[in-house]
Amino acid sequence: MNVIEKYAKQVQELSLELDLFDPEGDQICPAEGTRRLKEFVQGCKEWFTFVDHIVCEKIICKHWKDEGFEQLQGVLSFETFYKVKSGEAKVSAFQVVYANNGKINYINSFWDLSKFKELMAEHNELKEVFRD
Repeated sequence: MNVIEKYAKQVQELSLELDLFDPEGDQICPAEGTRRLKEFVQGCKEWFTFVDHIVCEKIICKHWKDEGFEQLQGVLSFETFYKVKSGEAKVSAFQVVYANNGKINYINSFWDLSKFKELMAEHNELKEVFRD
């Protein structure tokens, strides 16, 4: 199992370990902006408290060597199901993940922030997830 597959497995378990990441790498998020991967891991641990479960629907990886360094790039498709009192609150997300030498060093996250804001209007409990 490569580091991106391990990452996807941990996300589905609602648990992330910093040892998968270069802590000084970057993550780009529609809600949080750019932050270091160590901040991303901490933020996910807090965010997971609002999540019922996450399904990784697809992982596509490519692997190559560049000047002797192991390179790995992956695209992941997730469905996130939030804890709500009634009904369903689901948001789709895609991530482009880069890793070299066994550590994730960059994540670019894509998800529909406007869709999440619509869900917040339906489910008041989601207003705690991202406080403006």
